[in-house]
Amino acid sequence: MSDHYEYTIKCTFSSALDPQFLDTLRYLVRTHEYPFDAPSDHPFFEAEALFEGEQYEAWRTILQIDPDQGYGYFSRFFRQRDNAQWFTPSGPPYILSFQIAIHDDAEGGVWRLLQWLAPISDSQGFVGYSIRQGHGLSEHPTLWYFENQQLVSR
Repeated sequence: MSDHYEYTIKCTFSSALDPQFLDTLRYLVRTHEYPFDAPSDHPFFEAEALFEGEQYEAWRTILQIDPDQGYGYFSRFFRQRDNAQWFTPSGPPYILSFQIAIHDDAEGGVWRLLQWLAPISDSQGFVGYSIRQGHGLSEHPTLWYFENQQLVSR
């Protein structure tokens, strides 16, 4: 059994966010496949070279649920409704929320995702945590913050 990390993250976005970013967030948590081009030159969207010239784009599947895993983790991106009781006019209209498990050798993809989210998110301060599971079980989680449009861990 290999080690893996569990991440729980929640961040908000302004209604003034560039439509390309909104489309990308929707694509990341899609429930069915559809064509979508890499939206940015950020390292999160870089393809990894595999053998014999093949390319793998980890960003396309990082927030997708693996039906073979029995974890029950989730990811979602949604817009708050105006008529919902918990909505406030000053509240954030868009929310990305996810809880995923990722193998330790693929954790860099989550860091790049969080680094991409930090400057486009309205969230400041604590946005979530991660904890190592498996043989190298963490005693304490790593806390993740967005500060001055940067990803910070503590």
